[in-house]
Amino acid sequence: MTVLTEDRRTAAHYIVSEASSIYRSREQVMITGSAPLLAGTVLGQIAAASADVQAAADAGNAANTGALTLANPAFGTDVREGIYNIVCFAAAANGGKFRVEDPELNEVGTATVGVAFTKQIKFTIADGAQDFVVGEKFTVSVEATRGAYAALDLTATNGLKKASAILYEGCDPTLGDARRTITARETEVKESALIWPAGINATQKQNALDQLAACGIVGR
Repeated sequence: MTVLTEDRRTAAHYIVSEASSIYRSREQVMITGSAPLLAGTVLGQIAAASADVQAAADAGNAANTGALTLANPAFGTDVREGIYNIVCFAAAANGGKFRVEDPELNEVGTATVGVAFTKQIKFTIADGAQDFVVGEKFTVSVEATRGAYAALDLTATNGLKKASAILYEGCDPTLGDARRTITARETEVKESALIWPAGINATQKQNALDQLAACGIVGR
């Protein structure tokens, strides 16, 4: 006798409520991955598939100080869109150190003159004929093209470890990226109906729920 198994995870089964205009809660996006995904799967988004990166010296910098040269590519997978500030906080003869801040003014790291900086943005500051002084700075502007969505991956370094959406309808992206609907914002969802990565612990799950809440997706 043939045994049929019914999948109860139908499209939108996890939703408690949406915005009055449902289209404000949903988006159509590209889904990628190496395995079929069911409706209710918690998703992350690849941080940057490509980016236009431009560097500029501040108008207040002295003449003949060094220059900032972007690497190729000039961004990492966790780059943020917006303007990075790179400000000298320690002057030195033929050198110096710069604090690197992301567009939300979070400190990314310290760049040392003559040493490649290879984090969210990638560049090298060269020494010039005149030494840098404290307060001189560069800016790096980033216009990023966001990547596809995929199942939340707590070990990823490309943005997928941050929960940002929920898959509205199941799909199989193994033969190529699939265009599908996601829950993106302004939605209440059943926490018990969500699908999480294998091995996720209670703390990691709460962190992910907090990330969804920041997007306007609230667990109940």
